[in-house]
Amino acid sequence: MKKIFVLKILDRFAFLFDETGMDYRKVRLLLQLKFNLDRRRSPLGFKNINLKPGKDRNLFIFSILFYGLVGIMFLCLVAMLSLKSLFLGNITFFTVLMIFISYAVIIEFSQDMFDLSDREILLPKPVTLRELNMAKNLHIIFYMLGIALSFSLPTLVFWGIKFGILLPIISVFSIVFCLFFMFFCSAFFYGMLLKNFSGERLKDIINLIQIISMIVIFIGYQIFVQTSIHWLAKIDFANISNLIFLFPPAWFAMPGYIAATGSMNPAAYLAGILGIGLAIFGYRFYLSKMAPSFEKNLYKLNLMDTKNYKKRIPSAMRFAGLFRSHVSQALYKFSVIILSRERKLIQSIYPLLVMGLVFPFIMIYKEVLDPEVVLSQTKHFYFMYYTVMMMMPLSIYLNYSENYQAAWIYRFLPVKSPGIIIKSGQFAMFFKYQIIILTVTCLGYLYLWKFTIIEHVIAVIINCLILQMIYQNMTGRKLPFSEELKTGQNTAFRQGSYLLTVFIFAPLLAGMHYASTLFDYGIFAYIFLQIIGFWLLFRNHYQVEWKDL
Repeated sequence: MKKIFVLKILDRFAFLFDETGMDYRKVRLLLQLKFNLDRRRSPLGFKNINLKPGKDRNLFIFSILFYGLVGIMFLCLVAMLSLKSLFLGNITFFTVLMIFISYAVIIEFSQDMFDLSDREILLPKPVTLRELNMAKNLHIIFYMLGIALSFSLPTLVFWGIKFGILLPIISVFSIVFCLFFMFFCSAFFYGMLLKNFSGERLKDIINLIQIISMIVIFIGYQIFVQTSIHWLAKIDFANISNLIFLFPPAWFAMPGYIAATGSMNPAAYLAGILGIGLAIFGYRFYLSKMAPSFEKNLYKLNLMDTKNYKKRIPSAMRFAGLFRSHVSQALYKFSVIILSRERKLIQSIYPLLVMGLVFPFIMIYKEVLDPEVVLSQTKHFYFMYYTVMMMMPLSIYLNYSENYQAAWIYRFLPVKSPGIIIKSGQFAMFFKYQIIILTVTCLGYLYLWKFTIIEHVIAVIINCLILQMIYQNMTGRKLPFSEELKTGQNTAFRQGSYLLTVFIFAPLLAGMHYASTLFDYGIFAYIFLQIIGFWLLFRNHYQVEWKDL
């Protein structure tokens, strides 16, 4: 196996493993095996990048570049704040870093934490649960460290130029301690779930926690970006309460701040010691007390629950009556069940659902809070088209499934045309998910505009349906749930059909919508033309033959 640079660094700390009673040689061998296997697969977020096969192909470099670009985007905010107050600049940087790394842990590394693939091969060998778990979490931490440092590099360079080399050097060590602290927190939390639940119930709870975490992180990030400039203009840098030291990012920000400024604030010293202490002792506690039970309890993921949990019938089932034939109703119900039960599918759909709900309101966030702005006199209701743009990617996920092999049954159904199958699936996606963000956005905007934009809301809804059909026609005809769903690969955002719809057809229809308001009763004439166009598209939308697939 090829020699790996990070293992040479780890060799310097071999004595720490011996102190905890682990065989460092076994841990190192497991790590070396994992790193070499990584050369055969792409990082989760970059599976959609296609390169020519080559020796030692490892796409983690694309992850490093991507997160580095994100770090450059945040540099302006951190630099502005650091110039006014290095104290708050440090805290803001570690706040953003911890939020961003939390998102990376949830999206990219949760599957690795619950990986069962190597247990059957390795545990029969002379390897303990602690050594196996150590190799697994060090493997994750090394990748997290690469992501964190690439994200931090622009800020660290700025700090080194402006405040001296000592600040970025100390901050690198703080970043390492921060990562160990965050890994301990996530492993501790997941360990509690593994201890108290099993089987399908455990998988449902883990999936729910991941979805809620992504939603909270996304909404918090959007609000932070929207309000940060306004906050910077009003904050009193000379009168900051010591309560800020109870904020976890302050614990890891203080060592660098103290080194750069020579601050003698006792609270800052205590916060820095608290952060480093929790990172060290928390991670050691996890390794000594929790790691063996964590690996031991992973078998619960494959257990069948003996207790029956009553599953609520999806509300989308009520719309099955819209179909006349029993076959269409059965296909619709089947699609609703798949969309309600498959965890990977739900985990891919919910972030898009949240973006569709949040973006239209985030865009008018400041206007709603400003008492001098009268929304009814503005044209900000056009931000509803953000919901339309987020609804379209949901359509593409109808084609994928974790258990995609089940779609073979479509070929044996007594239907002459696959159009009825595609129609049932698309209606299921609409009434299960898409109608939620469309209804909430429209009702929210109607309320904010005092119900003075009813005709514009109708125009947006019809345009939404038209764009859905245009996008679905361009993506090609596929049977629902007929392709394998892979995290990080099946995304509409990289497809030319989505880009064409968003940058050509959506602006065209929105522009026509705006142009209709320049004439008296023009909006009503536009709605009439929309209805005609929608009917013409709908008539031929599901005229599909088996040979067309």
